[in-house]
Amino acid sequence: MADSVEMGRDLAQVKANLVIVPLVALAVGHSYGHHGADPLILGFAVVLCVAHGGGGGGSDGVCGDGGNVMAAANAGRIDYTEPGPIDRSVLSKQLKHRSEAIWNGQDPGFVTCRSCSSEFSNREPMVDNRVRNIIKAVGLQGLLWVPGREIDHGLITALVERWRLETHTFHMPHGEITITLQDVEVLLELPVDGDAIIGSTQKTWVDVCRDFLGFQPINQDNHKQLTGQRILINRLLKQVANPLPPNAEEDQLHKYARCYILALLGDTIFMDKFGDRVHLMWVQQLEDLRNPRRYSWGSACLAWLYQKLCRASEDTSQIGGCLLLLQYWAWARFPYLCPAVERGLPVDAYRPPVLGPLSLKWLWVPNKKNRSAHIFRDRNREQIASMLLGQVVW
Repeated sequence: MADSVEMGRDLAQVKANLVIVPLVALAVGHSYGHHGADPLILGFAVVLCVAHGGGGGGSDGVCGDGGNVMAAANAGRIDYTEPGPIDRSVLSKQLKHRSEAIWNGQDPGFVTCRSCSSEFSNREPMVDNRVRNIIKAVGLQGLLWVPGREIDHGLITALVERWRLETHTFHMPHGEITITLQDVEVLLELPVDGDAIIGSTQKTWVDVCRDFLGFQPINQDNHKQLTGQRILINRLLKQVANPLPPNAEEDQLHKYARCYILALLGDTIFMDKFGDRVHLMWVQQLEDLRNPRRYSWGSACLAWLYQKLCRASEDTSQIGGCLLLLQYWAWARFPYLCPAVERGLPVDAYRPPVLGPLSLKWLWVPNKKNRSAHIFRDRNREQIASMLLGQVVW
């Protein structure tokens, strides 16, 4: 009885001196959470309590006696038979999160990832300097260099399960981590400075196709090239299937370039969950190709990916967005998750490095075709849950 009273006094004293900072991903009861079950996959939100004055030992109240009292108080509040948030109000969207279904024994399976279309990946790279100069002028030259590859469905699914809508961060055993604008700039070489990408979605899209892309989309019952505001990527590629004439006029050049750039955007950074269409609203940023404005394409890319991650973590089995960015980011921050190069590098692999995005670093990592997604998902889950602090590149 005396012990219970003493514990109550300690807890009251701790509460009086602490400020609760929610959603700091540290696993209570474990040394950084890499021993035993990892509660973070269950949406485990652990509060980091920072003492103010009178915390005992250490000016911040985390070290010394204050830290010991905090740990003892939290340990007394945890029910190890039912791990989860100490305060469920912290994770307001947990009931709809994929991790909730997993914890309840109703695993929703892997997320279907939309990757580069076969039509685009099988094309020869754009070599017309007139078009490449326009792509460079609008700030998208990095996309010409980013190596395309098969998306690892297992890895992406494991990351989606750790994505928190409340904070737009991944909850990992050693802390919270997320994709930043700096990551976008370095990995994809997309500009993060410039004008915000805004515009109207209330346009007559058939007229947009005619006036800025140079074709009239066919919309028959069994074949709709234009659905709402989204155009088929292969229809855009059809427009640039043949080389541009040497004596092409400026208007023809600009329409040709818009078709290629729009297909490039839809195949890389603005991919929808179906993977075969792209929104026509991006044409507004490509209207003036004679003196193009500099836009923050990196910001739009990151916002689009955040939105797709949020939706995939809740109520959908498919995900779009720039999954190449997500996969290269995971390999950069958690190098042990990156597959090893299984064969010798090509003869010219040791040539002087070209100026380009950091994603070229993984150019020679082999694609893993015909893999069982659920097996690799389970392996990625285990690898992430058991990661060591030294395996994270902060």
